Amino acid sequence: MHQVHLDDHLYQEAKERADAAGFKSIDEFIAKQLLHDFAQTQVSFDDWFTPEVNAYLDRVASEMETGKLLSLGEVEARLDKARSEWRKSLAS
Repeated sequence: MHQVHLDDHLYQEAKERADAAGFKSIDEFIAKQLLHDFAQTQVSFDDWFTPEVNAYLDRVASEMETGKLLSLGEVEARLDKARSEWRKSLAS
């Protein structure tokens, strides 16, 4: 079990909120608040990796292994095209 130290003002605020919410202790209240906060901040990237994206990444990795690489100019051209399309989508 670990201890957390709070300044007097913060402790009093936590005590008042814990009492108002019906918690048996300030520890229970703070633990619940932290769990809620942590759950809200977790980011999941699983939805980004669709079968299509995974297939694309596999293809690119395979091409890289065989020595097929893009030149810096090709990369910049693709980025410029993507940037232009993105700006057009924002304007519409």
